[in-house]
Amino acid sequence: MKHNIKTSILTIIITIISCLSPDSVSADSKSDIHNSVYCWYDHGIPTDSLEKTIDICHYLNISDVYTTFTNFDDQVEMISSLKANGISTYYLTGRSNWYNNVDMIIEKIDKVAEYNISHPDATITGIVLDIEPYTLKEYKADEITGFSTYADTIENAYTYAQSKNIRFVNAIPYWYDNYMIKDKYSDKDRETAKKAFDKIFQNADRISVMNYLRRNMTEHMKNEIIYASLYNIEIESTADLSKTSGTSTNDETSFYAERNPISSINDSWKDMYQTYGYDKLNFSYHHMHILLEINIYKEKKPDYIKSERPISKANISSEYGSVINNGKGLYMITKGKEAAFVGTSDVTIRKITIPDKISYKNSYISVTSISAGAFKDMSITTLKIGKNVKSIGASAFENCKKLKRITITGKKFKNIGKNSFKNINKNACFKLKGNKNAKKIMRKRIKKKKIGYRKTWNIKG
Repeated sequence: MKHNIKTSILTIIITIISCLSPDSVSADSKSDIHNSVYCWYDHGIPTDSLEKTIDICHYLNISDVYTTFTNFDDQVEMISSLKANGISTYYLTGRSNWYNNVDMIIEKIDKVAEYNISHPDATITGIVLDIEPYTLKEYKADEITGFSTYADTIENAYTYAQSKNIRFVNAIPYWYDNYMIKDKYSDKDRETAKKAFDKIFQNADRISVMNYLRRNMTEHMKNEIIYASLYNIEIESTADLSKTSGTSTNDETSFYAERNPISSINDSWKDMYQTYGYDKLNFSYHHMHILLEINIYKEKKPDYIKSERPISKANISSEYGSVINNGKGLYMITKGKEAAFVGTSDVTIRKITIPDKISYKNSYISVTSISAGAFKDMSITTLKIGKNVKSIGASAFENCKKLKRITITGKKFKNIGKNSFKNINKNACFKLKGNKNAKKIMRKRIKKKKIGYRKTWNIKG
C-alpha cells in the first residue's frame, strides 16, 4: 500500500488452474489482459507524463489505471486520453480511519457519480479503496473487532457503489487471512474473522492484494484466490516497485533494485498463474512514477503469463480448471474425471476427510491428489485420505502442529511432496489401509526425511 505495510509470514500454495481472464477467452490468447497500475499523484497524472504513461500501459498490458487526484473536473483531458487508448480510469482514495466511517466512502462515490453525469464521454470506471486500519492504535487494541467493523463498512460501501453503477475495487494486505488461521487467536475470534473475510470478498468487484513480501508471493495468495473463486470475482496480486516500503528492507518487499525488475515481477506472476490459473486472476504494478523512472524497454516485453498452461491440451476437458465447492471442500478438475483437493472454505475446520470421489453434474469425479500447501499452518487434528489419492503436494500439511491422527487408504499411491508433513505433531499416528504392497509403498514414502518424517511417529498397518 501507499505507506507502511507490516509484513508477516502467511501460508500455503494451491493449484487452481483455469483458462484466461474475466471474459473466459482462449488460453492461447495474449490479449484481453486486465492488469492495473497504481498512480500516486496529488492532481492526477501530470500532463507531461501522460503520453509516456500510455505507452507504458500498452507495453505492459495495463488496461486499468488507479490514480489519486483532488479536483475531478481538472481530470477530463487525462481521462479522455486514457479512454481513447483503451485504458480505464479508477479513482484511488482512502484513509485509515474510514474503516468505521462509511459516510466518508459514500461521499467519494458520490463525487465519482456526479462527475460521470457531467462528463459522459470521459467517465471514471470505478473507485479503488486503500484503507489501512491496521495502522491505527484503536484497531490494534482489538484487531478482530476492528476487522469485523471494517468488513461491515465495506459491505455498506459496496452496496452504495452498486446503486451508482460504480465499480468497486478493495485493496487489502496479503496477510488478513492470518486472523482466520493463526493459533494466537481464539477459536471464536478466528470464526469472527472468517465471517469478516468472507464478507469482504462478497462485497467487491475486484480485490487488489498488496503482495508486498517477495518471498513466497505465490503462497500468500492461496486463501484470497479460494474466496475470489467462491464468489467469482476478479482478484489481482500487486507487486511493489517502491524505493522504500514499510519497516522491511527494500530487497524483501520491492523489485526496484533488481537489474531487470519487470522481468523479475513477471517471473513471479507467471509462477503464480501457473500455480493457480484462476480465470479472473490478474496483476498490478505499484506504482507508475517508478515505471516512468526506470528503463522498462530494455527488458523483454511480457509474452504473456496467461498464454501458457502447465499441462498438455490433450489432457484438458471442457471442464478443466473448474473449481467445485463440494460441502466445505474445494476441488479443481485436473482431467475429465479427476480432481485435486485444493483447500477448504472453512479455515477453522479441525477434521478433514479427502473423499474417494465427489459428485458433479450428475456424475462422479475421483479425487486423485491433494494440492501443494492445501492445509499449511491450519489447526486440523484428524486427517483421512481416500483410496483414489495418488499424490500429496509439497507442504500440504506443513506446520499443522495439532495433526495427530492420519489415515491413508492406499490403492494407487505414488508420491508425497517435499515438507508435506513437516512440523506436524511429533507423536502423530499414521494408520495405513490397503493391500500389502500398497501399504509397503506408503510406509516407504512416509519414512522419507524430505517430507518431514520423525522417528517419534507411529506408523501402523
